[in-house]
Amino acid sequence: MFFFLAVFTLLTFACSPRVLYAEPEPIKPEVIPADKTQVKEEGTVEGIDFRQTAEKSQIIVSTSREAKYDVSRVSRDRLVLELVGMDIPKKLQEGMNIKATNSAVELIKPYQTVSSGKKTVKIDIKLRVMVPYHIIQEENKIYLDFNQPQEVLHKEIASPPPLSAVPRTKVEATRRAGGTQNYEEGVQIEKAEKTNSSVELAPVEGGLRGKYTGKRIGLMDFQDADIKNVFRLIAEVSNLNIVFGDDVKGKVTIRMVDVPWDQALDVILATNNLGRIWEGNIIRIVPSEKLMKEEQALTEKKKGTEEIEELFTEIIPINYALAKDILPQIQNKLSERGKASADERTNSLVITDIKGVVPKAKKMIEQLDTPTRQVLIEPTRQVLIEARIVQTNPTFTRELGIQWGGQYGPRGVSSGTYTVSGTAGSNYAINLPPSLIHGGLGAAFVNSSAMLDLNLTAMEKDEKIKIISRPSIVTMDNKEASIEQGVQIPYVEMTKEGTPATTFKPATLLLKVTPHITPDGSIQMKVKARKDQRSSQTGYGGQSGIDTREANTEVIVRDRETTVIGGIYETTQIDAVSGVPFFSKIPIIGWLFKSKYKKDEVTELLIFITPTIVRQKPVN
Repeated sequence: MFFFLAVFTLLTFACSPRVLYAEPEPIKPEVIPADKTQVKEEGTVEGIDFRQTAEKSQIIVSTSREAKYDVSRVSRDRLVLELVGMDIPKKLQEGMNIKATNSAVELIKPYQTVSSGKKTVKIDIKLRVMVPYHIIQEENKIYLDFNQPQEVLHKEIASPPPLSAVPRTKVEATRRAGGTQNYEEGVQIEKAEKTNSSVELAPVEGGLRGKYTGKRIGLMDFQDADIKNVFRLIAEVSNLNIVFGDDVKGKVTIRMVDVPWDQALDVILATNNLGRIWEGNIIRIVPSEKLMKEEQALTEKKKGTEEIEELFTEIIPINYALAKDILPQIQNKLSERGKASADERTNSLVITDIKGVVPKAKKMIEQLDTPTRQVLIEPTRQVLIEARIVQTNPTFTRELGIQWGGQYGPRGVSSGTYTVSGTAGSNYAINLPPSLIHGGLGAAFVNSSAMLDLNLTAMEKDEKIKIISRPSIVTMDNKEASIEQGVQIPYVEMTKEGTPATTFKPATLLLKVTPHITPDGSIQMKVKARKDQRSSQTGYGGQSGIDTREANTEVIVRDRETTVIGGIYETTQIDAVSGVPFFSKIPIIGWLFKSKYKKDEVTELLIFITPTIVRQKPVN
């Protein structure tokens, strides 16, 4: 027996595997080139862009590789986006000023820093007002979306704090680490999508009106769960404080997939006949009946305070609108004791109400009493119209006439004294002088019994008459203006009874213009220019006629330039010969029996227009 045990032990030892111990070789560290390490550890910010749509504002950060990032709130209106292991060129560190837009973002200022021995890029984001935001990373781009600023319409409920402005939750940290789903008591939080997560839903009583902007809850699956525990989970997801009393009780059976937490809260409240009051970062949940009673009590308290409060009266002048037009909108905002009236003489509103209502009415008046939404108000543009009406009348007149005659008496001897005095008589056989004698040549041939008188007369006149009328007028854009100057010429007319009556007809200079300023600074004008004057021609009974010259046109002229809108050129030539029949046609000596009249008259009328835009300083 002993022998068999010894043999078995020997065979077991011989057949068992042997383990040999040897000192392991040292592991040589892998040598990585310096440039490869740099590429793996550090990247570069390649661009920072800003986009704005009707619903959101978006900051896009482009990097050379996928970056590790973190977002923190450093003050009430400032966020800092931190990119670890990143470098940024100096040209991208200038920043962007976006105050001119209506975005929630006012200023974007990136800068380079060092954190934990690594280069870090920090992007300082200054906000006009803190709003909900969402951040998504897609490969080498980071999208930071901000909702547009909007007011909460419910007047009794304060605006909720921005969801992303509170300290980061574990859910956010998990999402940044790679979007791993985090299950906690039946609540699944999924990675946020790039698209806007807000949806439309009719609000419950006491809830927030408008879009839902809360973080999406991937899955809510409860069966007969205590409603208080559900509210606790929603408080954890939203990072808000939810308070409820003992009168909030019940069971909840619900399954929701991919809904915002604030929408899920409203659905649960509506299902269980509950309401909410949002005050700062605290949500108070109460039964709907109790909420209605609180609102009624608050309204009655406010009403009672208004009934005993002192009334104030204030007179508010209206600058641009009519007071009577603004009055109906103001009356709708007054309390039951308040009243308002419009004073048309001073264009003012007289408001009498409690102290808290009058400032609100004044604020509404400021919003209504503005001709434009611009900060600088451009005054109504005006145009100065200057016209020149030039009329020239160069006239040349030439007349040539003759007078001659004679006397014959018997030849004899006379004695005594002969006295010559006075003027010579007009004992002319041919008497054809010019109408106006300006010069002449006379001769007398006398013999013993006959005397011949010869008088050659001539007249030459050169007249140059220039008449300039220069009317000017200022008018508003697209408004007709006219200016008129002249005389009223009396006329005698016969009435039905046969008695003479005097009437007057105008002989005036008229300028009528309607300007329009075009977008390129030119002036389009409708112009009517008329010049009437007393005519040299007469009618029945020697009554004067009226010479009329008129131009109607539409032109486009640049500012301060002059254009000719019309011209009339009239030439009159008169050649007349007066003489004794038959004798005036005898060659050579026929000039002794005739006179000649020649007249050249030229009438030229030109109308010049010069428009000028009147510059006025804008009004604040």
